[in-house]
Amino acid sequence: KGCNVGTKEAKGRYILFLNQDTVIYKDTLETLVKFMDGNKNAGASTCKVLMPNGKIDDASHRGFPTPWNAFCHFSGLSRIFSKSKLFSGYNLGWMDLSKTHEIDALAGAFMLVRRQAGTEVGWWDEDYFFYGEDIDFCYELKAKGWKIYYVPAVSILHYKGVAGGIKSVSQNITTATKETRMRSTKARFNAMRIFYKKHYEKKYPKLVTWFTYKAISFKERLSSV
Repeated sequence: KGCNVGTKEAKGRYILFLNQDTVIYKDTLETLVKFMDGNKNAGASTCKVLMPNGKIDDASHRGFPTPWNAFCHFSGLSRIFSKSKLFSGYNLGWMDLSKTHEIDALAGAFMLVRRQAGTEVGWWDEDYFFYGEDIDFCYELKAKGWKIYYVPAVSILHYKGVAGGIKSVSQNITTATKETRMRSTKARFNAMRIFYKKHYEKKYPKLVTWFTYKAISFKERLSSV
């Protein structure tokens, strides 16, 4: 909801959505704006989003969470076959992270959006509270024919999970309370349900839908222990 409020005040042809737990490096914004200016089909783009451990934030380079992609991710198949198009669709593991290319979804931690594209999709779905809204936004952009790009020529630093307190990569620096962690966990799994119901429930057989919702609830229980 806050992002939607901000877009009403913003004036530029591009709008940058940026989390407060990030550090932007020199030339990052200038490079991305030039890229967007030169690629009129780009609805949104991101850079190389690095975490303090030096690894790329996997949420910034995503495929859409279809039932198959999600199954491969949570079952561990995508880690075993990390370069396979069949099994690693959740994070597009077969793609070259050193080269610019199109992706399905990027992370809201750093997202440069063309105003025209955002306006066409009506900006952010306010049914989401925390998590999932960035994937939904990218899904809507692509449904309108816009492209999403990963541009690794420049980067930012992302202290991922500091606010919610439920990411292992930031467990040693987060100040999130137990209540915040519980709310974050609930919001994370609710986001999965919202996305599936909105985009996939009518596309897949009822058996797949039943299994998907059961799997989400099972994973939620495990995460709440």
